[in-house]
Amino acid sequence: MNETNRKVKERVSLNSSIFPYLFFMGLFALCMGILNSLRHFFAPAIAPIFLNISVILSVFLFYSILQKPVMALAFGVLAGGVIQFLFQIPFLMKRGVNFRFNFNFRNPAIKRIGSLMIPGLIGTAVYQLNVFIDTIFASFLPSGSVSYLYFADRLMEFPLGIFAIAIGMASLPSLSGLASQGKMEELRETLSFTFRLVSFISIPAMVGLIALKTPIINLLFQRGLFDYSATVMTAKALFFYSVGLWAIAGSRTVVPAFYSLQDTWTPLKIALICLGANVIFNAIFIFPLKHAGLALATSLSSMLNLILLFRKLGLRLGNLDIRRNIKSLLRIFLCSLPMGLAAYLICSLGNWSTTGNEVEKVLLLGTGILTGIGAYLMCCYGMKNEEMLFLLKMLKRRKTKDITH
Repeated sequence: MNETNRKVKERVSLNSSIFPYLFFMGLFALCMGILNSLRHFFAPAIAPIFLNISVILSVFLFYSILQKPVMALAFGVLAGGVIQFLFQIPFLMKRGVNFRFNFNFRNPAIKRIGSLMIPGLIGTAVYQLNVFIDTIFASFLPSGSVSYLYFADRLMEFPLGIFAIAIGMASLPSLSGLASQGKMEELRETLSFTFRLVSFISIPAMVGLIALKTPIINLLFQRGLFDYSATVMTAKALFFYSVGLWAIAGSRTVVPAFYSLQDTWTPLKIALICLGANVIFNAIFIFPLKHAGLALATSLSSMLNLILLFRKLGLRLGNLDIRRNIKSLLRIFLCSLPMGLAAYLICSLGNWSTTGNEVEKVLLLGTGILTGIGAYLMCCYGMKNEEMLFLLKMLKRRKTKDITH
C-alpha cells in the first residue's frame, strides 16, 4: 500500500509540474495557425524540434542532481513548450503581428471561431474515444497486446506526422483563399492534386513499412524485455495498420477542404459514423486475428472515412476527378512494388531475430531503404508520374533562384 501511495504521489507531482505545458502549447498552436495563414510554414515546422532537444538536455544536465531523477523529464517538457512558443514570436513580429491583452469576448469573430471550433473539439474527442475503445478490446487479449498496438501505431504515425499533416496544413490557406473568392473549379483542382501528392509519399511509405516491418522494429525496440516474439507480434499490428496508411493520409488532405468552406460539422458526422464502424470491425476481427484484428479495423474504418469524405465533398463541389485520382493511386502503387521488393531482399540478408550488431543492422537497413527509394523514383520517372515531375520542377526553380541570388 505504501508503494502504491508513493507512485500516486510521484504521478501527481509530475502532472503538476507539466500542467503549464498545456498553456504554452495552446499559444504555440495559435502562433502556428497565424503563421500558416500568412503562408509561413518554416517556424511552426521547426519549433517542435526544440521540445526533443530540451528533454534530452534536461536529462543530461539534471538527472544526476535531482532527488527524483524523473523530474528532469518534466522540466525538459515544460521548457520545451515555452521555447516552442517563444521561437515563433520573432517571425510573427516580422509580419506585423503583436500580442496584447483583449478581453472583448463579444467580438463577432470570436463567436464565429467558437462555433466553428466546437465540432473540431468534439471530433478530436471522437478520435481519443476510438483509441480508448481499441484499448478496451485489446485488454481482453493476452498480455502485451496493448503495447504491440501502441508501438506499431507510433511507427505508422511517423510518416503521417512528417508528410501528410504538413501538406494538409500547407494546403489549407490556399483552399481557404480559393473558397473565399468563389473559385470552386480551382479549389477542386488544388484539392485533387494535393491528394495525389500526399499519395505519392504515403503509398510507398505504406509498402516500405510492410516490407521492412521486422527489421525496423528489431532495430528500434528489440532489447531487454522486448524480445523477438514481441517483435513478431508488433510487426503483425504494423502490417495491418500500414494497410490503411494511405487512407489516413488522404483524409488529412480532404478535411481541410471542408474547413476552407467553413464546414466543420460534416467531418465530425462522418467521424462518428466511422467510430461506430470501427467498433463493429473490432468485434468481427478480434477473435480470428487478435490484436492484429484491431489494427485492421482501424485501417478499414479509415478507408470508409476517406470514401465518405470524398463522396460528401463531391456532392457539394461537383466532379472531383475521381477516375484520375484512382489511376494515379494505381500507378503509384505499381511503382512502389519494386521498391518494397528491393528493400525486402536486401534486408533479408541480415538476422533480425537476435539483438546486437546495431551498426551492421543500421547499414543494412539504410541500404535497403535508399535502394528502395531509388527504385521507386526511377520507376515513377519512367512512368512520367505527374507528382514527381511537379516536385522536380520545384527543385529546379529553387536551384535557379539560389543561383540568381
